[in-house]
Amino acid sequence: MRMNVVTVAAAVLMLTIQTSGQPTWGCSGPRTEEKCVCSPVIHFHNDRDKQGENYESGTTQDVRLAELEEQVRNLTGDVRDLTGEVRNLTGEVALLKQGRENLVCPNGSVKFQDRCFSFSADMKTYAGARSACQAAGGHLAMPKDQATDDFLRNQMTRYPSDSVVWFGLTDLVQEGTFVWEDGTPLTGWSNWYSGQPDDGSSAEDCVEWRALYGYRWNDLSCLSSLYYVCEVSAAVP
Repeated sequence: MRMNVVTVAAAVLMLTIQTSGQPTWGCSGPRTEEKCVCSPVIHFHNDRDKQGENYESGTTQDVRLAELEEQVRNLTGDVRDLTGEVRNLTGEVALLKQGRENLVCPNGSVKFQDRCFSFSADMKTYAGARSACQAAGGHLAMPKDQATDDFLRNQMTRYPSDSVVWFGLTDLVQEGTFVWEDGTPLTGWSNWYSGQPDDGSSAEDCVEWRALYGYRWNDLSCLSSLYYVCEVSAAVP
């Protein structure tokens, strides 16, 4: 039995020496065969594993760096593309402005941007004003933005100081839902006078500029006879 134990210990010792060099003994005192057989402690110093860990860490960093460099290249390309698009759009805007300046309006009308506005000398109901504008190839004016509204209000000096003037906005189809003459709903910007629209004491489904309100918007009965403003698109000469 003792011989078998010694044989096994010797085999383990030889295998250790072949694998990692000299063993480190866990025995204290003289290195006798008996002590070492009783409690051998074998330490493996595998520097190759540590080198492998460092190599893997370095490889991961290299991969991450390559990914970041690729992202930078992609972003640089995106910026270059956007710069080209901005340059093209700037050129298109310049051409549009130049084209707008070359547009002309019918005699007796005033041009603003790419539209022409004519101011009536007579007074009609809303339906009559709508028909007159359509007969002239256009429709009642639609001041959908502040710039257009300001321009048209500044033109009202041609009318008496107590005048009221139709433009193309109604809630005839559904009460409280105002729609422009081209069928688009009133959304976003508006220029109602304080407390308006109020539908008044009778059905007030059409909208006008009122001088006493600083030519801000007010709803009124469509049967009232007022001045009106027509709008047509400016044309290439």
